[in-house]
Amino acid sequence: MALFVVNIGNTRVQTGIWREGRIEDFRQQLRDDFEPDAQLPSELPVAAACVVPAARSRFTRDGIFWLHSGVATGLDLGGVSGIGADRLANAIALRDACPDRNALCLDCGTAITWEAVDANGRLRGGAIAPGRRLMRRALHEYTAQLPLLEMDNSEPPEIGADTATAIRCGVD
Repeated sequence: MALFVVNIGNTRVQTGIWREGRIEDFRQQLRDDFEPDAQLPSELPVAAACVVPAARSRFTRDGIFWLHSGVATGLDLGGVSGIGADRLANAIALRDACPDRNALCLDCGTAITWEAVDANGRLRGGAIAPGRRLMRRALHEYTAQLPLLEMDNSEPPEIGADTATAIRCGVD
């Protein structure tokens, strides 16, 4: 059975078709550009994870399965509480991809998160840190002279010889 899956993050929306344990037709776009009524297929069931309540309210279609920590997933939450739908989805996928092994999922988006699932399928916990864009912004907004650097996907230097490369070295 195929399932249309949607991940609504702070910055981007990712979609794809989950079929036989794999994501097909993966796409992503800026969250503000995503139009749920126009972009959800009518012929497939939809499952979604969302960390932005205002974005979720834009969905008018009935019958969407919304992932949240109160849903039975088969994942042992082991005392972990208040976990966001994005981190929960990562932990479920990690458990399914790495059964009977300790594993770690690293997700680099607006925030950098990681989740640890043990060999028994128990979510042990994780961490949340600012992503690259947030770190760059914080350095600029909360210091007197550090510049706001544009995002750059090139390899950062090993050591910064000037302010801009020092920021890139530290952040990237």
